[in-house]
Amino acid sequence: MRDKRKMNSENTKMEVRHVAIALAIAILCFCIGMVTAIPQQDYTLHGTATFDDTVLTAQDDAVISLAVDGLELVSYKMGDIPGTNNYVLKVPMDSDTSVTTAAQEGDTAYIFINGVTINEGPQIIGAPGATAQIDISASVEPIQPKTAVNELWRYKTNRGVDDVAIADIDNDGELEVLVASDQLYVLNKSGGKKLAVGQNIVSVETGDLVENGIKDIITAEYGGNICAYTGIGLELWNLTLTTDYPKVITAFDLNNDGTDEVLVASRECKFYLISGDGSIWWSYPIGVWSDTNSMAGAVIADINNDNVLDIVVGGRASKITALCGANGIVIWDFMVPGWVGGILNAGDLNGDGYDDVVVGSWDTDVYAISGTTGKLLWEFVTPGHGHAPASVGILGDINSDGTQDIAVGLDDVYALDGTTGHQIWTSTDSFRGIDKLVTTDLNADGNLDLCIGTNGCDPYANVYALDGHNGSTLWSFLDPKYTVCGLTAGDINKNGKNDIIAGSQDSYVYALTTLSDDRK
Repeated sequence: MRDKRKMNSENTKMEVRHVAIALAIAILCFCIGMVTAIPQQDYTLHGTATFDDTVLTAQDDAVISLAVDGLELVSYKMGDIPGTNNYVLKVPMDSDTSVTTAAQEGDTAYIFINGVTINEGPQIIGAPGATAQIDISASVEPIQPKTAVNELWRYKTNRGVDDVAIADIDNDGELEVLVASDQLYVLNKSGGKKLAVGQNIVSVETGDLVENGIKDIITAEYGGNICAYTGIGLELWNLTLTTDYPKVITAFDLNNDGTDEVLVASRECKFYLISGDGSIWWSYPIGVWSDTNSMAGAVIADINNDNVLDIVVGGRASKITALCGANGIVIWDFMVPGWVGGILNAGDLNGDGYDDVVVGSWDTDVYAISGTTGKLLWEFVTPGHGHAPASVGILGDINSDGTQDIAVGLDDVYALDGTTGHQIWTSTDSFRGIDKLVTTDLNADGNLDLCIGTNGCDPYANVYALDGHNGSTLWSFLDPKYTVCGLTAGDINKNGKNDIIAGSQDSYVYALTTLSDDRK
């Protein structure tokens, strides 16, 4: 009897132990479920794909990709699934919205054929496990010529965008988009994130720092750090300046040694020339406290014949200064009645065989200055109602006189004869302050056009494209809600036309392309 009671007691203890183990497992599973979302069944899209009026088959070398929030989630190369001529996109799904590698029901998805947005527009992601047949099409040349601009994609950062750049930084034959925001984001041609490095980035440039023919990345961080990275995000060097807000202006091989030097402005009233290895070559004090947004510079020809390219800089000191590239010694000064909005290497304007410079000043006027002597070549007096110093850019020889002509952005946009400074045309479209201006061939006709980004808040913060020949508006993009601080151009989708990358203080970076080409 005693043995039976002992056996029952042991059985009871064992049952209690089993229950405790089961309860512990249940609690553990519950906690894991709360921390880690459980992936859901894929949402599947399939159908025919037509590119440039040709229905694609398994034999075509074409890629269909899908992105959500600027991140590519899935791609399909025609023929990946044997026996079908349709595309098939199996979109990973997850109920946890913090999972960025998967979509959620109701997300807006952008679909691309060979990097070109489909004509059918954005698609809404359906329920997990569901299947939808959508026949898609895309064209390198637009099938709707009345549509002037197309948004290829947009990518949201975690802070306002201060700067953007485009370069092939990993030698894969594709241009990457570099975005200066809370981090440096490197995006692929479809707007998908390839990597993110650094923190609190305020400007970005690219240059070959290690003499391998591949562009490296140079960033300026709020707090004073200048950082250099390879195209895959490996840090080359890190230099700390005694300033809270530096700015990378340009990178250029001044002494023809195969590596680029980096020109940096700092709010401690100095310009620095930094060697490709991260050491400071020389510095030049401008003598007046300066917001780095009002500091500009450009590399020009070797004007003092020492076999090193020279540099022209300006800030709030009311002067433009030419510096010897070899040692930072002043070659000449040119006084202006205000701080500088932009300095442009305009090429040879006066026929002396040396580069000249064009400067936009806070008095809203524009000055052309001889690169060799620092003497005034011409001055263009604007109406004087601008909200900032004039932005300037090269427009090409639009009047066929053998000299580059100049684009000027203020509240209005002007095209100026590069030799005389006389106005060729003006566009008075109430732009309300132009913060950024780039010139590029937007419609593949061989001529430079203009793209401008305006400052302010919605509805004034927009992106406009203007015809370089006459200033007529090609298109306008009205989505940015705050100042456009970054603007650059490049053919990211390899269709023969330069696209526009615009970064706004609304935290988005936008990829835009011109569709209409009525002049052809």
